[in-house]
Amino acid sequence: MLLSKRLSCIAALIDDQAQTLIDIGYDHGHLLHWAAQQEFQCIVGIEVTDHFADRYRTLYGDDVELRTGDGLGPIKDFDKSDCVVIAGLGEERIRQILDAGKALLENIDQIIVCPSSRDFKLHAFMRTQGWYADQEELIDENQRLYCVSSFRTGRESCADETILSIAPRIYECDREQFDIYKQQLQERRLI
Repeated sequence: MLLSKRLSCIAALIDDQAQTLIDIGYDHGHLLHWAAQQEFQCIVGIEVTDHFADRYRTLYGDDVELRTGDGLGPIKDFDKSDCVVIAGLGEERIRQILDAGKALLENIDQIIVCPSSRDFKLHAFMRTQGWYADQEELIDENQRLYCVSSFRTGRESCADETILSIAPRIYECDREQFDIYKQQLQERRLI
């Protein structure tokens, strides 16, 4: 299955050693279906209604576990989750999900996010929870740049609040790309 640019980037950022993949807000299930063709031991998709599970099963069958619920709640029975993906939701909603499930964060090794909209508070929130962006990529899809961030537990090294709010690893690795992204955000009056 061919993944979109954003989903391909997310897939590439998943730790090679990950055995458990949780996709919160899986929507059409393309990432789940891709994951089912890989060597994960456990793949779980979470959506708020059964409609998405019915659609997934019609398209792909029963190759992954699908749970209905909100945020991290449906995986509270998990002792450990190698990678949690939250994509296609706004940053505010992503923060709400992580804040509501913060008791479960200690059991997660990696969180990958690709927000559909940004309010530029996610990195600061993650820092207060003891997480930092270890990898970031900018993906140009449909004439819009999306930031895909991988977070792990640890200390954030970036002290500049503006850079931290946008994409600190992009800034460190590719200033030209960071400046283009920042300009696009300014033109859209997002920062």
